[in-house]
Amino acid sequence: MLIKELFYLPNILEYVRILLLMYSIVYKNFLYFIINYILDIVDGPTARYLNQTSDLGCFLDHFVDRLTVCIPAIILLYNNNYDLAIVFTVLESFTNIYFNYFVTTSHMKHSENTSWLITKYYSNNRHNIVSYISLIPYFIYAPLVYCMNIPIYLLYTLRAGVFIYFLIYTQKLKIWLK
Repeated sequence: MLIKELFYLPNILEYVRILLLMYSIVYKNFLYFIINYILDIVDGPTARYLNQTSDLGCFLDHFVDRLTVCIPAIILLYNNNYDLAIVFTVLESFTNIYFNYFVTTSHMKHSENTSWLITKYYSNNRHNIVSYISLIPYFIYAPLVYCMNIPIYLLYTLRAGVFIYFLIYTQKLKIWLK
């Protein structure tokens, strides 16, 4: 790895995303998540446009995406909702595996020296945006759940609805791609 790769603009965006995630946990502020999502959408095209793709960038993107997915589980664990945190983690993992396995189109290009595992993982990244959108209810309704005693199953009902939409969407996409 070259030292200059540390200072590629897309990698700097990933460092900012890590800081935003830490702030979103500490302050439970939804705005930090929105900015994080926007930066995630921007960093890949920026890397390709500026010809600043790197293995470090691939790793950082993957790492920060997984952190973003884990934050609702962290919040649930912090509030002693262990069972729901486990259910959330399993559903999120299943969703990611499902999309990576069944949706086969690619919109990310990698250099020839990128490992086959990273190339395989990033063969489709559409699920990230939809997954982020599905996390919005956690930040909108979490204060209601914990401060006003509204049942937490409302969050999981919303999440399940998004998950079912994922399944239907990927089936339609597979049919359309044939």
